[in-house]
Amino acid sequence: MITIKINDVEYSNIASFSPSVVYDYYYNVKTMDGKGHRDIKGKRTNFSGVFYNGNLAEYDALKQLLLSADTVTLEVPNGAESTISGEYFVNVENDNLKGLLYNGKYYNTGLSVIFEKVDYDE
Repeated sequence: MITIKINDVEYSNIASFSPSVVYDYYYNVKTMDGKGHRDIKGKRTNFSGVFYNGNLAEYDALKQLLLSADTVTLEVPNGAESTISGEYFVNVENDNLKGLLYNGKYYNTGLSVIFEKVDYDE
């Protein structure tokens, strides 16, 4: 089970969490002789994750935090001994309603979020 930190609060209700690397270039062109030429400006490691609601209060607090925050501090494990941390933009993509609980509230599961890195990786 993976545990991440968002604004120094640990969350372990993660269904999936995966990185994706995005490069920014000064230029990325192919010349007439077919050779590619590019100069990398920087690299960003973004993350996409899906959170489930094992604890409804924790899930609702996380959802409110992610919907209201423009950026968050994210810390993700990188192997057994190290972590990746930084400031990330938050894009909540989906929050699936699955059913109705006994108290009349809707049962949410599958909060899909994309975390986009603000600065380049070091």
